Amino acid sequence: MVSHSSSPVAAPPQAPPAFASDSSASCERKKRWHESFTRPRWLLHIEAAAWRQLSNIGFFLHRIGPPVPALPSFSRSIPITVSSCKEGEIVLTFWTPEGYKSPAYPDGIPSAPGESASTTTGNGNAKDQATKPEPSNSQTLTPHPKPANPPERSITAEAPTYYLRYPFLINFHGGGFTLGTSLDDIRWAHTTTTLLNCIFVSVEYRLAPQHPFPTAVEDGADATLWLVDNADLYALDPNRIVTTGFSAGGNMAFTVPMRVRDEISRRRAARGLIANPITRDPDMNGIEPGEVLTEPPTFLPPSEADHKDVRDGHIIAVASFYPSADFTLPREVRRLSILRKDKSLPAFFTDLFDASYLHPPKSIALDDKYLSPGIAPTDILRDSLPEDIIIYTCEWDELLVEGEQFAKRLASDEIGKSVRYRCIMGARHGWDKSPLPWQGKDERRDGVYREVCNELGKVLYGAGWRDLGGSHGSGSAEANNTKDIRRLARPQALLYQLAWLSSLSPTYYLPLN
Repeated sequence: MVSHSSSPVAAPPQAPPAFASDSSASCERKKRWHESFTRPRWLLHIEAAAWRQLSNIGFFLHRIGPPVPALPSFSRSIPITVSSCKEGEIVLTFWTPEGYKSPAYPDGIPSAPGESASTTTGNGNAKDQATKPEPSNSQTLTPHPKPANPPERSITAEAPTYYLRYPFLINFHGGGFTLGTSLDDIRWAHTTTTLLNCIFVSVEYRLAPQHPFPTAVEDGADATLWLVDNADLYALDPNRIVTTGFSAGGNMAFTVPMRVRDEISRRRAARGLIANPITRDPDMNGIEPGEVLTEPPTFLPPSEADHKDVRDGHIIAVASFYPSADFTLPREVRRLSILRKDKSLPAFFTDLFDASYLHPPKSIALDDKYLSPGIAPTDILRDSLPEDIIIYTCEWDELLVEGEQFAKRLASDEIGKSVRYRCIMGARHGWDKSPLPWQGKDERRDGVYREVCNELGKVLYGAGWRDLGGSHGSGSAEANNTKDIRRLARPQALLYQLAWLSSLSPTYYLPLN
């Protein structure tokens, strides 16, 4: 990972005349820009349904382009526990690596009629397979300082069977919280299961306008908690979890870990439990930090603790592609940073997304940490997010500036995360999701995916990871059409945008280098 330290926050840049005369009251009104939506909800439902059908056609064409990625291995519908709205369902779609077995599938994933086992469980050619870490019992394959769990016994009554524990990625699709399905990121799923020898779980969360904010984030938290609770059944390693996502899903890759942390604290408090006690007294001898205790602190026998505790797992990395990070910025301000206006997201899309998800507008604070992680309080970002963060943005994207500023803030001394940031030059929002089947083989997309997998492999496997080489390992950032955050060219429009948002929350935005 490449860490970027930050200099102390300087005075905000001189605001352009159009913004210089704004009063604080005017700035506050701009922060409530979403309250101007007037379209009726029934019309939003019709528009969303129509665009979902068209989106499904586009992603179907995206999936069938050669080389055709592996199909999902299986799916599960899980109960809704975090959200107060119980209508609808949350579906988890699983992709598994070759040779996968678990107590739920002791004989591996069954093949569809007429297909060989490698069709549904194999995810790559011989060259790809050679780059994966060997699925052995070597301790070098568990690099994180968290102790690895012992292998679990089979749930059958026969002789005990042991299963390899797989790290797993929890992925959230894009679509403005309004469109999309769990199959949208199938090529990313194919790449990760092939190169990382991991399990890929794509979350099909409930969509707006039927389910506005914060339902998507709550469904993501539900999915994460369910996977941790059922880690034994599906041979998942709860100490090696990565959250990933694209666009709106890239936002959720950050907000879901925050929501999970809060939900675990709430559930433990409801059960009279605490964890990681800060103070100790003579009556707490033998109780280590991190143990599950009652409130007030009392030692729990292991059997009682297992029954009463809320398992939380361990998210060790976030990989986010062109995320939305700050909803306090109106769309017209976001668009100031786009040099190629013809490459921006159409206004009818962004208006549909915002009106559908930000409802009811008067009850939603746009700086809510579950909505705008880029301006969340420093202590929450420091305590809720993992050490390793990967953020990729696009040059021709209205989310470029907020994504870049979020990356710099995470790498600052106040938060101290290890951040790997890249801007894909000459790329628009969603550049890796072409609906043209003849563009199924995209060397730039495959190179970026491979580059991110290489960084994730270092986190998941540590010393046991064999570098993938390829785009990142053997070439410079410029050679792969990317630029480092420290060398990113900033047009004058970015200065105008930064001046505007600095007038709103100067504490959260770092100066230009």
